[in-house]
Formats: sequence, structure tokens, C-alpha cells
Amino acid sequence: MKKGKAFLSVWILLGILCGGTPSPGLSDERILEGAKSEGKLVFYTGIFDSEARAFLAAFEKKYPFIKTSFYRGAGGPALVARIQSEQRAGAHLWDVYNSAGLEGFVLWEQGYFGKYDSPERKHYPEGFKDAEGYWTTMYTTPFVASYNTRMASPSELPKNYFDLLDPKWKGKAIYQDVRSGLTFAVMTAVRVGQGEEMLRRLIVDQEPAFSRDVRQIVESMVRGRYAFSNSVTKPVLQQFLDEGQGRNIRLIDISDMSYITNANALWVVNRAPHPNAARLLANWIPTRAGQEAFSKFVESNSRRSDIPPHDPLAMPKPGQRYLRVGPEDTLPELDKTQALLNEWVGIRN
Repeated sequence: MKKGKAFLSVWILLGILCGGTPSPGLSDERILEGAKSEGKLVFYTGIFDSEARAFLAAFEKKYPFIKTSFYRGAGGPALVARIQSEQRAGAHLWDVYNSAGLEGFVLWEQGYFGKYDSPERKHYPEGFKDAEGYWTTMYTTPFVASYNTRMASPSELPKNYFDLLDPKWKGKAIYQDVRSGLTFAVMTAVRVGQGEEMLRRLIVDQEPAFSRDVRQIVESMVRGRYAFSNSVTKPVLQQFLDEGQGRNIRLIDISDMSYITNANALWVVNRAPHPNAARLLANWIPTRAGQEAFSKFVESNSRRSDIPPHDPLAMPKPGQRYLRVGPEDTLPELDKTQALLNEWVGIRN
């Protein structure tokens, strides 16, 4: 993941907005009229079908003259591959891309996204600025791990990285594929904080299992095969809870393995087939109504200051140090960790 010329224009809560640069003097009224003429919006996403439908339905309720459609990829890498394939074929089929921001950087560096700044910025903590001085907020969802209550009592729970090196945890952890941000981001936090050799002890000597399939990971935790994981996501766990299973899974915050990432990033393409509809979504999502809809239906916290958190456990904790995944100066560190993980255990995937 090479460092690009610029990072992003706006990081909004669980949504990054980076849209095609509006034409000089392009007013809200002209965007609205253009969107009415287009009448469509195509949404590429990694979130679940039900979440995408509910979120887009809220947008359609606000703007009933726009009919939305979406394609769900099996995670960010699959979406990137599809978009690149379409690009090679000379096709421009989508307006908005929504997935983990790390995959989005691949497309950003290839010139898919323009620059966009939001008039709603006053409602957000400023956070950082990127290399070109654009406003950014780098607070979204901290990494939260999970454990199996059938295999560990509260008194045994790992409180920090060093606790996970205890022999009793050997072979008892399962992580997502080493190419996933859920793995190489948290392991970057370990490597930066504890050093390369300590990372090797955790990822090699402790013999964790790896899987590309999040549902398989959650099921293995629910069935009691593993005690600890970095990849139990709430939507997948909820599927098991709805079936009366999974009550043995609890979340846990391990402070020195924590990072903050731009979960559920939203990017607007600079060659969108429906550019006004895309800008309309980009204008709407950082508003209070847009953030309330996104937070509710995608079950994620908003960073907007006037919206209560959906999940207090997943809010950054005051005084806790986090690796911030996303600023340009962290990208080489992420690349280095991913290379090490592929060298050490990639053969297992």
C-alpha cells in the first residue's frame, strides 16, 4: 500500500466522504435538480444486505426521486477486484464505495476518488489534518476482541498482550486471514508497541488458527473450539444469537493491542455515472439525520457530537493510547506488518 499524494478530504464518523470535486459555483439547488434528472444511485458495499437496504431506504425516504441499487462484495478486497476489473473494461458502473478504508486506499492511489469537504464539519471533532491540510477526524471504532466464556473465566481473561503469551492460550486463538485489516492492523499495534520478536511469539509460537471466513470464525468460537478471536463481528454473532446460540461469547478490550480504524468508510468516485446523486448522498450522510440512520442500521457509532453512541464499548477511551490506522505516516508500518505476517504464516491461508 504505497503512500499517495493525499489522504482524504473528510473522515466522518463511520463514514469517510471523499467525493468528486464540485464544479465552481455548483449550488445545492443545482445538485438537487441534477440528482432528480439522474434518478439513480449505485452503491458498492461490504456491509450486510439488510444493513445496506435499510440505510439506503432512509436515504430514499429523504429523496424519493432517487432509486438506489447496491452490490455487496464479500469484503473490501473482493470489491476492489471487481472495480478494477470494470475499470479495465472501460466500465463506470458505480457511484459510491463503502467498505473498510484500507482497501479503499488501493483505489484512492489509482485516482478513483476526488476531493470533497463537508459543510457539516462543525459538528465533528477536528482530529487530524492530512498531508494536504484537509480536515480529518480519525476516531471511529476501536478494535475490540472477543473470548469464549466456556473456555475462560473472568479472572483468567487476558488484560494485555503479555497475558496472551501464556502457554494456556497456545492453539486457543483464531484470527482472520493475515491479509485482513482485522489482523494486520491489530498486529501492527503489537509490533509498534512491543517489537517484531514479540509479535513473532504471538503469531507463530502461540500457534493461532487463521480463516478467511468470518462466519466460520464466529461459529468456531460459539462451538467452543477456540477461546479468543480478533474477528467476531456483531452482525454475524447476532445471527447465532437469533438462533439461541452464541451467548458464551463476550467482548474484551485489550489496551495494548488496540487501534482505531475508519470502519465503514464511504468513498465517492470522481467518474460517477450519477455524480449529482452521489454528491447528494455525500452531503446527507454527515448530517444528523444521515448519521442517525447509518448508526442505527449499520449498528456503529457516529463521531458526530450530537448523536449518542450506539455501542459505548466501541468508543475510544479517554487516556488510552491507540494506533491510528489511516494517517499517511502509518501506512508503511501496516505494509511492514502485513509482509511479516505473510512471510511467517501466510502459507496457512
